[in-house]
Formats: sequence, C-alpha cells, structure tokens
Amino acid sequence: MKRRIQRQNPSSLTASIAIGGSLFVSLFLAFAWGNSLLRQSSIDRKLNAFQAENDRFKEENERLLKLYQYLQSPQYRDKWAKRHKGLAQPGEKVMIIEHSQEETLDNATGEKMLEHELLIARPNREQWKILFFPEKKELKINQENAK
Repeated sequence: MKRRIQRQNPSSLTASIAIGGSLFVSLFLAFAWGNSLLRQSSIDRKLNAFQAENDRFKEENERLLKLYQYLQSPQYRDKWAKRHKGLAQPGEKVMIIEHSQEETLDNATGEKMLEHELLIARPNREQWKILFFPEKKELKINQENAK
C-alpha cells in the first residue's frame, strides 16, 4: 500500500500562508496594544500621585508664606518685643497675661491661633468688616473664638 502524496494547489498554499501571517500580525498587534494600555495606566497612576503630592506642597507653601509674612510684620515684631524683651512704644505699658496650657489647647489649634493673630493685627475697623462680611476663607473667625 503506497500512500499517495497529494499536492496542494499553490493558490490554497498561498492563502493559508496569508491567513497564518495575518493571524500572527493580529496577535502581535493585540499584544502590543494591551502592553501599551498597561504602561499608560501605570503612567496615569504615577501622574495622579505626583499631582496630589504637588497639591500638598502647594498648600504647605501657602501656609508657610502666610506664617512668614506674619512673622515679618511690624505687629508681630512689636508683640515679640513686648512679650520677650518687655519693650514698649512711648506712652505704652506692657501687660502680659499668660494662659494656662489647657486653655490654649482648648481655645484653638496652631493654625487657628495664627489666623486669630493675623486678624488681631489688623485695625479694629477691618476686624469688624471681616467678622460681619467675611470675604476670604482664611480670615473667617470661629464663633467660639469671637465670644
């Protein structure tokens, strides 16, 4: 029994090579597309993390800038000189009232104290204006501190 080898038609051989080649190219493109999607999602996550960190730094910088501006103000210098050196303007008498630590902790946190100090440093007329017509978020006074 001899087996007879069948020869395929050259056009069917060409078609099967073309189909196999296109299938290979399709799989390669699908793999490359999936890989690029994974890389893009990883980049997006890193970008979001960097943006969140950048926002935190921005808020911290704004807070520190406000603190720096307050510490450079004449009102703070005057207060510091009165409190630590006992100095006063001509015609003034220095009177320092110390609060207990519990009262200080109960009254406000450090940031609220800074806001309060910034508010007190303003002229009386501006304080009333801010109290009744608050324009900026950082200048609002808690009702607890106002009493």
